[in-house]
Amino acid sequence: MTEYNKLEDFYNTKIELDTPEKVRKFQEKIFRLGGAWCSGKKKVHLLNRKYFYYDKTEGITIGINKNYFDKHHNKQIYYEDIFPEEQEFKKGDIVYLKGTKSTGNKWNEYFNHKVGMKCEIEYILNYGDLALCHNNENRGFFLPQDVSREPIEKLNITKTKEDNKMELKNMNEDNLIIAKQQFEEERANEEIRVAKAEYARLADRLDTLNREIKTREEEKKEIKDKMKLFDEKKKKK
Repeated sequence: MTEYNKLEDFYNTKIELDTPEKVRKFQEKIFRLGGAWCSGKKKVHLLNRKYFYYDKTEGITIGINKNYFDKHHNKQIYYEDIFPEEQEFKKGDIVYLKGTKSTGNKWNEYFNHKVGMKCEIEYILNYGDLALCHNNENRGFFLPQDVSREPIEKLNITKTKEDNKMELKNMNEDNLIIAKQQFEEERANEEIRVAKAEYARLADRLDTLNREIKTREEEKKEIKDKMKLFDEKKKKK
């Protein structure tokens, strides 16, 4: 489980934020960890933007297009995972277990819970712990930072914790490879589209020139015919 307490946790990531306050806190977090904007500045601004990227060499950059954001190869991260203490839950919410080490609740040892398990919040204790159930069976008590609203995809909950870590690592690497391939394919398709457009432009220009040449040839022939008639009349005189 990534805790986002080191700058490298944000390398090659993207995030969608829906309020200016979340944008401000995200930027401040990056600055505290030693990061900056692509310009090198550490100033909170552009609070009304929604799409942000962070790369090791470029720092924070922004986007304005949702479609581009969705297709971008950077790994998507979520505000709730960066600031788990701010999550607001209520009874009946569906969550996914992403860790169990922080809760420290002695009763959890009696329940069969696995990382990645889909659970429902049965009730919330006065001091903040979440009572979770899975298939109508109790699965223990967890802190907000132990759960995520986003599914932990393709995670086999029957495997050990170390197996899951390795599978997640391999899955992320595979996703990056696939994303890179898709990006290269899209770039190649764009280059082909541009080349076709340029070819069509040149073909149209060539057609125009050919028509102009034909017109000039007709004008040239007409002038020669007139000059020939003039010469014939001149000879007769």
